[in-house]
Amino acid sequence: LMSYIAFLNGMTHQSRDAFFDGPELNQSLGSIAWFLLSKTGFAFVLFSLRYVMYRLFCSLFKLDQLAEAHFYKSIQTNFQFFTLLFVGLGLYAVSVGPLVKPDLAQISWVVNGYFFIRAIYYFQLFRTTFRFNQISLFAYLILMEGQVLLFGVRELIFPEYI
Repeated sequence: LMSYIAFLNGMTHQSRDAFFDGPELNQSLGSIAWFLLSKTGFAFVLFSLRYVMYRLFCSLFKLDQLAEAHFYKSIQTNFQFFTLLFVGLGLYAVSVGPLVKPDLAQISWVVNGYFFIRAIYYFQLFRTTFRFNQISLFAYLILMEGQVLLFGVRELIFPEYI
């Protein structure tokens, strides 16, 4: 889903009018497939390395049981959000037609808002589920979720807005 949104973003910035208005796509099918596969692979590597980072920072902050819960909750919330975003973009595209392009700057604001709300949600969830020092939990989440806001998935989808 993220590689599709990144592809849509790249195509609308690369050739704004020629992509939808031209008689044929400006890209070959092989280059489109390579782009989608490379972004999907990059996202997989990022999500795999996130678990290592969760383990490392949880051990530094003495939050030992939190790494698995944080990783799986991250996968769950990302899957839910990006599925809703993809469905929303699909319904928007069907309702307005191919001549109207989605404003990806506004979509990047939605993604940023999601990551900010997700950080607050994680703090409340982990604070009530586990009995950790709240200051350690807060500092841990600022570091881990702040990385996502600064680079992470945003770099994958919206590199020009960073």
